[in-house]
Amino acid sequence: CGPSVITKVHMRRRQDGQREKDKEIGRCYITGFKDGEELERSLFDIASLNGYVQSISVVPVGVTAYRQDLFQLKTYDKEGSIKVIDQVEALQSRFMKELGTRLVYLSDEFYMNAERPIPDAESYEGFPQIENGVGLIASMEEEIRIALGMIDQKPRSRKVTVATGEIAYPFIRRICDDIQNKAPGVEVNVVAVKNKFFGGKVSVTGLVCGCDLIDALSAEDKTQEVMISSSMLKADEDIFLDDMTVPQVEERLGVKLVPTDNDGFVFVEHILGEELEF
Repeated sequence: CGPSVITKVHMRRRQDGQREKDKEIGRCYITGFKDGEELERSLFDIASLNGYVQSISVVPVGVTAYRQDLFQLKTYDKEGSIKVIDQVEALQSRFMKELGTRLVYLSDEFYMNAERPIPDAESYEGFPQIENGVGLIASMEEEIRIALGMIDQKPRSRKVTVATGEIAYPFIRRICDDIQNKAPGVEVNVVAVKNKFFGGKVSVTGLVCGCDLIDALSAEDKTQEVMISSSMLKADEDIFLDDMTVPQVEERLGVKLVPTDNDGFVFVEHILGEELEF
């Protein structure tokens, strides 16, 4: 079988004549022999519900090392990601002409796997699928671009570490270089954390676990703080997916962890250790 895709649909539902708030109501698994033409057919079927469907995201399935003796799923390599991007971007152009919206959006992983530029923020039409990791980099990059222009030129002396998933490392390294260039005296060490807990082809930041941080950072030079993405933690808790807590990881590493939301302004503030003047 070939690769796999998940489409996630946000719809408006009517109840007692009233519109409810937007809800994610379904996930369609398109696996192996069902991608390609079947993906296109599925997207057209969903698009035919125009007026009720607000947005669709196409997200690659993550395959862990624990998936054994089950239906075989394959992850997207560079070539496969390029094919999906070309296919979906052609549909976006058609939907824009016919419906006035792109309607379907690809997760950032496809572009990173394909080594293609992430579309600009405007292409995501308000980021309706950002909670599914769709357009997250474009949104963050736009915010960081603005934040860079707000950095005061003054003496600084600060060294921090940013821990990120392997797939996001090139992006995080690049924006940290931009921050360092705008704020001399600030040194940022970016560490790509290999996901050993889930293994397989899992490389996204949100699935990095406490034990992965310990493995990746124990040999690193100690800095004032280690910034991690809040997406690594369970909702409203300081617990990683391997049930280690932030204090437990801090004790093992001997350094403070700073969970940081996926917000460009907050990211820059945490790097600098100071608030920006808005």
